[in-house]
Amino acid sequence: MNLPERLYYPLPEAAEKLGCTIKDIIHFGAIGAINISVYVEYHYADENTYFHLNMPSEKISEIDDFNSLSGNGWSIGHIEFKKVKEGFMIDGYYAKTINGFFYINSESLISAEFSNDELIALSSVSTGPEPFEDGCIDIDFLILNSLSINLNKLCIRSVDLDNIKILGRMPDVVSSAGFESQKTIAKKENLIKALLTLVPEFSDVDIESLAVSKIKNIAEVAASARGIDFPKTDLGTWSKYLERGRHKK
Repeated sequence: MNLPERLYYPLPEAAEKLGCTIKDIIHFGAIGAINISVYVEYHYADENTYFHLNMPSEKISEIDDFNSLSGNGWSIGHIEFKKVKEGFMIDGYYAKTINGFFYINSESLISAEFSNDELIALSSVSTGPEPFEDGCIDIDFLILNSLSINLNKLCIRSVDLDNIKILGRMPDVVSSAGFESQKTIAKKENLIKALLTLVPEFSDVDIESLAVSKIKNIAEVAASARGIDFPKTDLGTWSKYLERGRHKK
């Protein structure tokens, strides 16, 4: 009898399939070599808390009559638009419930590598492995409202088993006050590139192939010509947020 293909594997089964240990998989996830997902079984925010949704504008029109969004194996419910004057951090869309399969940030796995605790604290999850791709929505649990999940709820989707990277990267180590996840950096990369294209001096420039030093120089010259006090930045900062050199995935 032909059996259907498995669509996801809890970590024990994934480790058996890959011929490694569960700790190996957690490490591969922490260094960004493999995408790891989590199964969240209908999580409802506390009475006075919400999850912030960072989503593409086109997703707003997909919110249904029940104030919900859903996709391949996931759903987000009780979605509302909230404002700063109502006591929220920023104007935007917030939700109260999530259910199903979501991707987790690689940085969330680092502490699990060095702990025997069966729980992992997630500051955010997302509907896709990469920001700004295929309508990916980031669900941010906000400061001090991390979601604690048992490690046995982690899994790897079949599609991600076929896209394991040969090389990973050391996690960025920064102070907690200045912490930025890889997804945050990726979003800044897309935002910066989009903003640069709005500057006339970059209208005929291929930003993807132009050297970082030249991009920096064009931006500084353009700012000076307009009497704008451009902040002092080094090439390392530009490389980081344009994902060049050692910062490239």
